[in-house]
Amino acid sequence: MGKERISLTLDENILKRVDRQIGELANNRSNVIELLLQKGLINQMPKSAVILVGGGKENKLMELFEDQTLIEYHIEALSKVGVKDIFVLGSDTDKMKTHLSGKGIHARFIKDENEGSAGALKKLSGIVNNTFFVIYGDVITSADLVDMYQFHMKEASLMTIGLTTSDKISKFGVLEVKGTKVVSFSEKPKRSKSFLVSVGVFVIEPEIFEIIPENKKISIEEAVIPSLIQTSQLSGYAFGGFWKDYGEE
Repeated sequence: MGKERISLTLDENILKRVDRQIGELANNRSNVIELLLQKGLINQMPKSAVILVGGGKENKLMELFEDQTLIEYHIEALSKVGVKDIFVLGSDTDKMKTHLSGKGIHARFIKDENEGSAGALKKLSGIVNNTFFVIYGDVITSADLVDMYQFHMKEASLMTIGLTTSDKISKFGVLEVKGTKVVSFSEKPKRSKSFLVSVGVFVIEPEIFEIIPENKKISIEEAVIPSLIQTSQLSGYAFGGFWKDYGEE
């Protein structure tokens, strides 16, 4: 990724502190400022997240996991890491909305007109303007969202996808990774050399909206992942924790 020359006006005392780091953090003022900005951004967690429900899966999010409904579990997990704006995209979310309001839990519900995961996500173009999480609502995972976000920031990719291993590759999207970059994707293959599958958790930059076509029913797997693989803008975050896909039950 290239670099761009900009002009900054900084307080004199801040510049003195920057200059003290030359030789410690980096070998010149520009690189020190760049490193400090990177560290600051890594610690600035996303404020927005999207929970994708998917057509016909609304009732799955009302199932219980550890004495909570799945939708409550997701909202609590996101809130714990500092997410303030949570968007729930689904075609029939009235039961969910009523259940959450009765518990004093707030989320923003947006109607999904059967547009596919990417088509539904496109609705947030111009509304979500910074790095954000996306979670498939019928999936439960113990992935560390803070660690995943920090990994994403270091990678500087447009999207990071959570990965785990499964021997049931014919039921999931299977990915191949070289280093940290995803280099291939196959949707529910019968055979594969790779056993890495998507856990349905993503960290995404808002530039992703430019990739999704207008007014088209299409999934993230169809519209986004292949495009990002071609440009080496898709990173894979592997973890070995708990993962369960309620949608496959």
